[in-house]
Amino acid sequence: MKDKENEEEHKKLMEKIVEIEEKLYETIKGEAPYVNRVLEILHNLKDKENDKFKNDIINGTIKPEDLCTMDANEMLDKSKQQEREKEKKQKVEEISSDWQEKHGDVTEGVYKCNKCGKKKTVQRELQTRSADEPMTVFITCVECKNTWKI
Repeated sequence: MKDKENEEEHKKLMEKIVEIEEKLYETIKGEAPYVNRVLEILHNLKDKENDKFKNDIINGTIKPEDLCTMDANEMLDKSKQQEREKEKKQKVEEISSDWQEKHGDVTEGVYKCNKCGKKKTVQRELQTRSADEPMTVFITCVECKNTWKI
């Protein structure tokens, strides 16, 4: 009885795979875009932490035509989407702070570094608390890269 159930499940899965492949081929023109989409789907199907994606495809919640237009982020589990968004935000902040250090207005004499005693600093403001609270000022010493906040 178990073999019969496995055989039926395998048959349904193969039918779903053929249906997906046909829609992808029909919708996505060009070798590179087609291959890239197939690789994105396969990557997400193989991800052990993304079983919901696989189950949604098998159950029909995600239709083959949806897979043609979904971006890679939409294929991820919600927790992974949030994790990626957090990482993206951190990287943007890092890039922003690096840019300010290199290209920002370097003030001399406004703040004194506690570490090296120099007065050449760059400052930036970030909203770290709720909107009704004042912004936090981050100061970075250009000489020794020491950072503090006020």
